[in-house]
Amino acid sequence: MDAVENLNVINKYSLDLSLWLDDYDDIYSDFDSRNYLKRRISSDFISELKMSLNNRSQNINDLILLLPHEKRNTNTEQKITRNLINYFTQQLQFYYSKYQKNLKKGLTLFITAIIIMVLNSVVSSNLNNNLLASIIRIVLEPSGWFLIWVAFDILYYDLKEIKKEKYFFRELAGIKIFFQSSESYMGNE
Repeated sequence: MDAVENLNVINKYSLDLSLWLDDYDDIYSDFDSRNYLKRRISSDFISELKMSLNNRSQNINDLILLLPHEKRNTNTEQKITRNLINYFTQQLQFYYSKYQKNLKKGLTLFITAIIIMVLNSVVSSNLNNNLLASIIRIVLEPSGWFLIWVAFDILYYDLKEIKKEKYFFRELAGIKIFFQSSESYMGNE
């Protein structure tokens, strides 16, 4: 059984995503001239993957990159597959650590804001008509509210965006990548 027939058997039981490429360079940044193992992945390629994955209701198991038969090279495809898997895994780790860091930062700011607000309440109730108490209150009250809103911003909006990226790269890190001739793919439909 050749690779195309094997791929067709696999595709009967899994959901796949296929992208048309003119050549291998469509995957990589135009400004990076290094070899395929070191090149930066194109933001256009990642955007296309995001758009395609957002339009699917189920998880994708296979990513099929379609190229004209005359432009395919098995050795190059192995390098690219390895590079893509490494990139997706590194991005997943990056967004995972960024999520943890922002969660810690948001919780720290929230706890600090609560402490400042409690301190402000203690100062206002104990030192009612004192000039020093008034100055401390003027400083503590807006600081507490500001820190609360910054913490909520981080804990809700920032973590929400990071979580989207984390899930996106988690799905890509677990995907199987195949190359196929565009001519044979058109014949399968």
